[in-house]
Amino acid sequence: MRYLALALIALLVVCLALFVRTEAGTHVKRISYTMYKYELYDVFRRQSGVDFEKAWNGAHPDDPISVRYEPISGANYSVKLNAEAVAGTMQDIFIVPDFQEYVRRGVLLDLTPYVEKQKAQDYLAEIYPAQIDFHTVNGRLYGLPYNLNTRVLYYNRTLFDRDEMAYPTADWTWDDLLEAAKKLTKRDSHGRLIQQGLVAGDAEFWVLWNGGRYWNEAGTRSTINSPATREALQFYHDLEFKYHVCPTPTELRDISGDVNFQNNRAAMLVGDRWWTAIFKNLSDVNWAVAPLPKSFAGRRPAYMSFISLGINSKSRHPEVAFAFLLRLTQPDQVKFLVDVGDSIPIRHGREANAEFLADPTRPPGENEAYLAGMDDPIVYWGHHSHSRHLSVEEQSHIIRRFNEDFSRPNADIDALLGRLERELDQLYAERTAPPKRPSLLAFMLGVAAVVGGAAFALGLRARVVRQADG
Repeated sequence: MRYLALALIALLVVCLALFVRTEAGTHVKRISYTMYKYELYDVFRRQSGVDFEKAWNGAHPDDPISVRYEPISGANYSVKLNAEAVAGTMQDIFIVPDFQEYVRRGVLLDLTPYVEKQKAQDYLAEIYPAQIDFHTVNGRLYGLPYNLNTRVLYYNRTLFDRDEMAYPTADWTWDDLLEAAKKLTKRDSHGRLIQQGLVAGDAEFWVLWNGGRYWNEAGTRSTINSPATREALQFYHDLEFKYHVCPTPTELRDISGDVNFQNNRAAMLVGDRWWTAIFKNLSDVNWAVAPLPKSFAGRRPAYMSFISLGINSKSRHPEVAFAFLLRLTQPDQVKFLVDVGDSIPIRHGREANAEFLADPTRPPGENEAYLAGMDDPIVYWGHHSHSRHLSVEEQSHIIRRFNEDFSRPNADIDALLGRLERELDQLYAERTAPPKRPSLLAFMLGVAAVVGGAAFALGLRARVVRQADG
């Protein structure tokens, strides 16, 4: 019976060996990558890996690779990635949820030597400098952008036409935006909102839009309590509670502003390029795009947001992973996102954007709006809105608490800004304070405890030995 069991175990081992091939045994370099799970995109992303594997193996027959794509649901993405980082089981390439934090923790591979080795400097120079700067820490490159969004003013032609109003133009200011929103906001006799004049978006952006900053450039001191910030936040607050052209937080409990826009119940929306991926599928909404109006400070910045891709610092095949990372950022890969409506080209210059600007599905010249302000870029989660010395989550936690109090009708903006600045400065001080040295008394007590413990252990051992001998 025992010999039969051993034979069955041996047979099982042989069968497993036929189906489970180790990397060392087959000389295949396995490369894995992950992104947020999204069915439409997953098909394309998986194909990207298949194409890269085929091209690599054709060019390197003696150095084959196997590429595997493993998407993670958006709700669990950060949690799962952090767990894998601790366990040492991360993918080779992944979307980085908190770029600066992952750099500080040593999770991301320094790409600088691979850029030099694979002579990719000219290739990277074609990408918008603001995107490269975001991924560069202390002169070292730790990631690359996978897409690019900028913010524009979406508007509903039908609602403008109904009130015989001129469409937004590049000459608009915040005052023009307010006057149009007043005329386009409709309420019934009870004051209930029927048609929303403006979907304003997040208050943080309005601060940056007007030249306010959450941090100084070094990220060592909060500068949020400034005249530019107060002006922007007061205007944003008045849009809701003084002029009533934006729904209040209470009104938004019933239906969100973007849903109102999709239902022909909102005339204008300040939003990113990725909204196009949704709006282009609406057959009954006659929407269009205009550049952002100029703020009171005369600014119309390009507000850049993008997905960051990085490589696991413990990747077993960093050179192959870097080659694949370059492949994922090439124009034909980004073009898929551009065509869907989820991105604009990540390369600057008229030639690189020619096809995008001539998009036959949109009115001539409309896509110029997404490129307005590129000479004055602001990067989402960049150094003006977040300190590189702190994680995004701990800063966002403080800002969320500020937003809750700011969203009240009687909010004291000056007092709230003073508190926000103090809390951000305190957070920086706590996170960057040098470790405290133990006092001399604490040190002596510690030494005494160690010596006493050792003496007790030796005495106990000696007693056990005597008892054993006796």
